[in-house]
Amino acid sequence: MISRFDDSKKVALRQHTETYNELIVGKDLHGFANKHGYQVSYEAKYSHSNARPDWTVIDKEERFALELVTKHKSEHSLIIDAIVTRLHQHFGEVEITSTQFPESHNEVAWKFSKVCPGCKILNLYCDNLIERIEHAHGVLQDSEKDICIDGLRIVFNGKGGNNRFRGSVSHRYMLSIVEKATKMDSIAEKYPLIIGVMGSNHLRTSTTDFKNITDWLFGNLCTYPPEQLNLSKNDYDEISRAIPSLKKLAGIMFYDLKYKPKRDDATTHAKVRLRSCKYFRNPHYNMKYPRLLEYYLLSNNHS
Repeated sequence: MISRFDDSKKVALRQHTETYNELIVGKDLHGFANKHGYQVSYEAKYSHSNARPDWTVIDKEERFALELVTKHKSEHSLIIDAIVTRLHQHFGEVEITSTQFPESHNEVAWKFSKVCPGCKILNLYCDNLIERIEHAHGVLQDSEKDICIDGLRIVFNGKGGNNRFRGSVSHRYMLSIVEKATKMDSIAEKYPLIIGVMGSNHLRTSTTDFKNITDWLFGNLCTYPPEQLNLSKNDYDEISRAIPSLKKLAGIMFYDLKYKPKRDDATTHAKVRLRSCKYFRNPHYNMKYPRLLEYYLLSNNHS
């Protein structure tokens, strides 16, 4: 089990990461604002709301707000990642989808981390899982190509890949965006508000289509039943309830960070910058974009 001390260190590290990401985006915003003579404010006060978005860019009477989401991989996701990697190493190009892998495995999450790649529990579990998959595959009829074990569906005629559904990276990002949109509803009511998503490399490695995420959040979710999206009923209902707030957003920005190690004396430091941004406008947004927001979207390769 992970100790409370380890948990507190983990929380502190995640808070540090969130602050660091805010500063990276803030540096980018300050560079943009200085170029155009705009003002940038951190956690600005709004007279009509108690909500304080991370960043506000102001030009006289015009402004837009930016609220950031930093999502970390859950312990549960790290466990599944480790297992799926091992299965790919053994079976090669098979398609693996995880939908109902038990949360109870979180109690040994640290044994699946990068700092302990040779832990016996990981090896024993994966060896046993591989044996069961091989046995099940051996007794399959030719017409049957998939096996379901421990909430993992293994398709032997698949093209390869790891498609994650319930509790997946993309769904957890969606729920975080929902939380921010609801919290900032009163800001979006009056000023253009962008939700900026950090850590989009996690989304890319989970083979997630950004356009699908934004389409669902901006209202198309309700055109599908929850089982078709592999969402739990609770998560589906939570997103559905927030759609009125989500429709008030100006758009959603996915920030892609680039980490470049830099050696200084005997210490290696990571130099981080924004590599690119992918922006999705909200088709339901009914206010005109102010000039400074349009300029921001055109700058630094924002699309």
